[in-house]
Amino acid sequence: MKKAIIVAPSYLGKYLLFKIESNGKIQYEFSKGLQKNNESLFVTALKTLKEQTNLKPNISIQLKEIMFPATLDMKVLGYLTEVEDASELHIKGNRKYKWVTFQELKELVANGQIIDSLTLSVICKIFCTRSYKKIKKLRL
Repeated sequence: MKKAIIVAPSYLGKYLLFKIESNGKIQYEFSKGLQKNNESLFVTALKTLKEQTNLKPNISIQLKEIMFPATLDMKVLGYLTEVEDASELHIKGNRKYKWVTFQELKELVANGQIIDSLTLSVICKIFCTRSYKKIKKLRL
């Protein structure tokens, strides 16, 4: 079974999204990665964040397993991370990005600019976390 992660970095109450342009449409999604060499999914999350953004989290919270169609035989975990210093942000390649508030996340979903099922699942988990205040240390 393949194992993957999706990471939602936050900084001062904003979330980092990658911009995807396809067929003239603009969409956004969180950072994603696949587990390599039997490393833990937490290590995969940290490596993915570092490789794709050069950011280092000071707090990481696992958001539990994200449901994925059984036909794809994949386990996916979501991670919400808070980064200490966003000035170290360096995006690999020519990828475009955007920092957004939670309200802007909801607006992007409502406008159909976030359609990636993994990103949508993480946003739902963040919403539940915010709604029930289960994570008090993390600035959401």
